[in-house]
Amino acid sequence: MESIINVFLSLPAFHVYRSIIVVTFIALALWLTKALKMQTKQYFKVVWLLPFIVEIIYQTAAISYNDWKIENSLPLEFSYITSIFASIYFFKAPNKVHGLVYFCGAWSAAAAFLNTNLIGNEPWYLFVRYYGHHGALLYYAAHSVLIGFRPVKRDFIYAISFTSIVIIVGGIFNQIFNLNYMFTQSKPDGINLSSTMPPWPWYFVIILLIGLFFYTILFYLGRRKGQSSLVRHPQN
Repeated sequence: MESIINVFLSLPAFHVYRSIIVVTFIALALWLTKALKMQTKQYFKVVWLLPFIVEIIYQTAAISYNDWKIENSLPLEFSYITSIFASIYFFKAPNKVHGLVYFCGAWSAAAAFLNTNLIGNEPWYLFVRYYGHHGALLYYAAHSVLIGFRPVKRDFIYAISFTSIVIIVGGIFNQIFNLNYMFTQSKPDGINLSSTMPPWPWYFVIILLIGLFFYTILFYLGRRKGQSSLVRHPQN
């Protein structure tokens, strides 16, 4: 327990400050959304396009600065995949988007803000990518609850299925090309809880179990018996 507490106490100042700024901005955005009743298609189209905007900024900058590498430039981290899929689902399958961001989005954002694999000397466009994707996921998850989404069993099962497929496919991709997206091959850098865990593969098994526990807690905290989970995006 002491080692876990030390991880949180040792989080770098730059990450703590930026996380506070991002969370504060999200809280303000949620308040404005509710107070001003910004429930129009146009507003939400812009909001749900944020993952693509963030990723385009990152990819363009990485290529421009000759810093694009297959080892870390593909959007194959779990949180990036989740935010991009959430954006696609909003336009193509809105009945799935809230369950996805409620479980997978909240988990990704919590892991990113309570831990970090950043060291502090990364280029600005990597910070944009990290805090942009995770900030968007936190907003999506919180907004889903704000508009009345409550998970049912099929949302829970879908989130676990989505997570499993992404990790299995990503793990195979990493194995074939000797990469480490989603940290399936080795622990991440930075200040994070994986430093308190045993070596591969046990640290990854523990992370998966923590994620499953997190999903389960969210399900039982958020569920409302007898209510459908279907919450479509706001209309004009």
